[in-house]
Amino acid sequence: ANYTYNDLLFSILRFDVNFITERWERTERVEALARSAPGVEKVELWTLDNAPIRKMGTEESKSDFSTVIFGVPLPTELYGPQMREGRWLTPADGHVIVLNKKIAEDVGVGVGDWVTLKLGINNESDWQVVGLLFDPIIGRSASVPRDVLSRELRRVDRANSIWIQTTDRSREG
Repeated sequence: ANYTYNDLLFSILRFDVNFITERWERTERVEALARSAPGVEKVELWTLDNAPIRKMGTEESKSDFSTVIFGVPLPTELYGPQMREGRWLTPADGHVIVLNKKIAEDVGVGVGDWVTLKLGINNESDWQVVGLLFDPIIGRSASVPRDVLSRELRRVDRANSIWIQTTDRSREG
């Protein structure tokens, strides 16, 4: 099968509208609000953050790579991971992480290895790499279970990114 870049993007990103909120919002409240809007098919609340990442057991340094962390509501219907090795996240997962192949190569880790994320100012936590994926949009992406990330960030039941799939799925410009 021949795929165009757009076909690939639409198989990965299955939403039409994305909002990043200024503050951390209560997931239940925002989800209910978004679902009540006309034309809304599906709603997912994600947690987005940036964090330095390094191989577990190495010293923190100025040369640590930065990653964009996606706290994924599990299971997700609005993101189609393009797995290259290992597996995707499951609702039963704890401190596991799926890395974009590019950031994994930069950090020097693979499936089965452990990484340390520096979340916030002083909070460090360790995560086991269970999968590597290809994402052409965010080469520094790291996906983790949203609820586990929310606990680490001390923002339980809060999120800062709203993904919406509308009932009109036409892709006409």
